[in-house]
Amino acid sequence: MKFLILGCGSIGKRHITNLMNIVSSNNIYCYDPIAHQSQKLKKYKVNILSKIPKSFSNFSCVFICTPPASHVKLAIMVLKGNSNVFIEKPISTNFNEVKKLEKIAKQSKYLVFVGYNLRFNKGIIKMKKLVEEQNLGNLIHAYVYFGQYLPDWRPKQNYTKNYSFIKKLGGDIIFDTSHEIDYAKWIFGKPKKITSTIIKSDFLKTNVNALCDSIFLYSKTFLVSIHIDMLRRKYRRSLEILCEYGIIEWDLKKGKIKIFDVRKAKIKIININEDANQMYINELKHVIECLKKRKKSNLIGLENGIETFKLCYAIEQSNKTNKHILI
Repeated sequence: MKFLILGCGSIGKRHITNLMNIVSSNNIYCYDPIAHQSQKLKKYKVNILSKIPKSFSNFSCVFICTPPASHVKLAIMVLKGNSNVFIEKPISTNFNEVKKLEKIAKQSKYLVFVGYNLRFNKGIIKMKKLVEEQNLGNLIHAYVYFGQYLPDWRPKQNYTKNYSFIKKLGGDIIFDTSHEIDYAKWIFGKPKKITSTIIKSDFLKTNVNALCDSIFLYSKTFLVSIHIDMLRRKYRRSLEILCEYGIIEWDLKKGKIKIFDVRKAKIKIININEDANQMYINELKHVIECLKKRKKSNLIGLENGIETFKLCYAIEQSNKTNKHILI
């Protein structure tokens, strides 16, 4: 199998490194329009291209790891150029672009994946299983949280040069950190109604959305609160679920799940012994398995990516109109 990586920033390099543990470096090809990024690839001993190929038919899959504003254009180019495509999240921040990609993908025989790697995290998988088992009774409330100071996201880079800081490149807290929105949908299903409030940042001096609080309403007795920001000075990624008979808590950094059962007055701790890179490896193995079997992904296929995009878009519209958005 041969793979092409378009865009060789932090996530592109991660995919290169992980692929090198699965296939020969001779079967990995890379392209980045920024010269110094290409220079950094020499240590990997992969094939470095000087330009984007006109045809992609020699590749089993093309990974699009460029800024979000270019995702749809490149994905369509790959599909028309006869290859499967993996798009790093988000698909786009533009509704019309996503509709165009959806139409072309339906006409194509090639597979499309959208990179939501948290679906391969052991902690999230376990939380989903615990929700399905309902051992603590009915769900009442879930609190989904992500916060990290933008300059700390990629500490070796000047954050003001990164796409996350620049609106025209697709920078935006809602779409850029849509992992939380995606896994909330995966665990709890699609909500009936969304309400959201978004603010920008004075001290980051950027015009992109920097903090968002959303409420996903599921029923009269259950709702999910989602908080995402690029301002928190101490990293946090967590999920707390309030149930009829207790509380379930997961924290990515701590690598633990805590289950409090009020009926037993006990706290059970589940240790999640997993390297942070493992979920990316598991995601990659899933993609390769789908490619070998020529089957659509039931986890990170295009349909899922579009559903998550639409929830992100609804969050934006709720803030813009100051109204509830019905799903």
